[in-house]
Amino acid sequence: MNYSTQPDPSVSGDSVATPGVDYGSVSGTLVFAEGETQATFKVPIFNDVLVENEEIFDVTLTDLPGEPSRLGDVPTAQVVIVSDDSEIFFSAPSYSVGESIPSGEASITISRVASIGAEWSARYSRHASRWAARQSPA
Repeated sequence: MNYSTQPDPSVSGDSVATPGVDYGSVSGTLVFAEGETQATFKVPIFNDVLVENEEIFDVTLTDLPGEPSRLGDVPTAQVVIVSDDSEIFFSAPSYSVGESIPSGEASITISRVASIGAEWSARYSRHASRWAARQSPA
């Protein structure tokens, strides 16, 4: 039985996984030894830092040339790559606060969209005009 990966023709736009960018193209032949009921192969998935939608590609099985057909009812399966990336940003482009407010502090809000499954932190300094976000180690 041959297998191969390829873009899913039923998917369009940003949901199309791109071979070589989102996943590694693979193809090969699965050989079932006598008594074996399962065989596996691996498809590399490439991590990126883009905040994006789920991306989809197909894995297809085909018969070996000259062999009798052994394909079942499901010769193609979809693989969905779920993005685990977040975008972190200030919730407003500027903040205004009176110097005589009782707390003596400005409240600055940072927001996160997309994946919230991983811990992220934002480092800031009272004297710096820049902040940096990073994913915490797993």
